[in-house]
Amino acid sequence: MKLYVFSDIHGDKDALDHIDQLLQEEKTTFQIVLCGDLMYHGPRNPLPQKYDPAQVAEILNKYKSVIHACRGNCDSEVDQMLLDFPMMDDYCEFQWHNTSCIATHGHLDHVNLENHRWIFSGHTHVPLCQIKGESFWVNPGSISLPKGKYAVGTYAVIEDFRVELRSMDHELLESYEWGGTVVDL
Repeated sequence: MKLYVFSDIHGDKDALDHIDQLLQEEKTTFQIVLCGDLMYHGPRNPLPQKYDPAQVAEILNKYKSVIHACRGNCDSEVDQMLLDFPMMDDYCEFQWHNTSCIATHGHLDHVNLENHRWIFSGHTHVPLCQIKGESFWVNPGSISLPKGKYAVGTYAVIEDFRVELRSMDHELLESYEWGGTVVDL
C-alpha cells in the first residue's frame, strides 16, 4: 500500500487537479496524509493563480475514507465545515504497515513526536527527508507555493520503506530508503 503525503495546498485548485488525476490513475491501494494548510492561502502567501477553496474541498472529499489530516496555521473551523473528514486536530496519529505514524503541520512545539516511526509535517514549504534515531521525518514541501531548491510544487510517495519526492509533473526528484543514516534534501 502506498502513502501519498501532501502539505500546504493553500486553496490552489490547479495544483490539486494534478494530484487528483494522479490518484485517479493509481492502480494500488493507497492512503493520503495531509499536513495542513489545505484551503486558505494565509496573509503572508501570494494568492495562488487558481484559488478556489470550495473546489479544493470538493476534490479532497472524494478521498475522505483514506485521508489522515491535521490542522495547519492557516486552517480554521470554517474550512472544516466544507470537509467530510476531520482536520482540526493539531496532529493525527495512525498506523501504516504496522508502524506508528503522526502527521502535524509543524508550526506548534507542544506536539509529542516521540515513539513514532514515521513523522510527517509541512509548514516550511521546503521538502525534507531525514532519519532521526528510530524515526523517519518527511516534509513533502508544498504542492502550490514551493520554497527551497525546487521551483516547482512537490509531494512525497512512500511505498515499503522507500520515500520518493516528486514534482507536480510527477517527475522523480529524489528518493531515499530507510538506511539508518541521516539524509537531507
